[in-house]
Amino acid sequence: MLIIDTYAYINKLRCFNDDLKFLFFTIMISIALFANNSFIHLAIFSVMSIIVTIIAKIPIKVYFKMYLLPIAFILLSLIAFIFSISNNDITSLFSIKISSFFIIIREDSLIQAISLITRAFSTISCSYFLILTTPFNSLIKLLLKYKVPVLLIELTMLTYRFIFILLEEISKIYRAQDLKFGYNTMKNSFNSLGLLLRTLIVRMIKRYKDMIVSLESKNYDSQFYM
Repeated sequence: MLIIDTYAYINKLRCFNDDLKFLFFTIMISIALFANNSFIHLAIFSVMSIIVTIIAKIPIKVYFKMYLLPIAFILLSLIAFIFSISNNDITSLFSIKISSFFIIIREDSLIQAISLITRAFSTISCSYFLILTTPFNSLIKLLLKYKVPVLLIELTMLTYRFIFILLEEISKIYRAQDLKFGYNTMKNSFNSLGLLLRTLIVRMIKRYKDMIVSLESKNYDSQFYM
């Protein structure tokens, strides 16, 4: 079970009304998406973090550790967003000459980057609030209740299912490689990682085919009945 699933079942807001949690999530994420004020974004992030860690009793270390992956993606996207390349040394906050061109940071780009970061963290915190306080089966019931398109719900269910399959296969392959000292040196680590990815693709295709066979044996008619 994913750590998110674990805390979704044991948190202090587990028995709180799911409709109210979903309504609160909808309001807050709408404000986060449409507001253009970084202070509003920071306020939303703070409120959501307080609710999740203090009221729902999700460990602070676990909660903030969950931000490591999105932070990596955000920082990578910001590199292209903040830095610009120019043939001339135009007015900017920072510039450095490399060969015949300049790498610069403009004030407007920096302001937009700050807005992007705060908006991203506020929306992520809203999402974490919902998934850390509401089990997945309850979320599906809410989506059905509020007439979300069935196709979208089915895609969500399949994605959720394959996350577990993916993590399970990665764990098995990594454990087998580690027992054979596949990661004891840098060279072995790169070789093992490449082998892990190739093996993972093959196994995922096989698991997908197995799922299709299983569904067909149960008279699957291209629709999941929920």
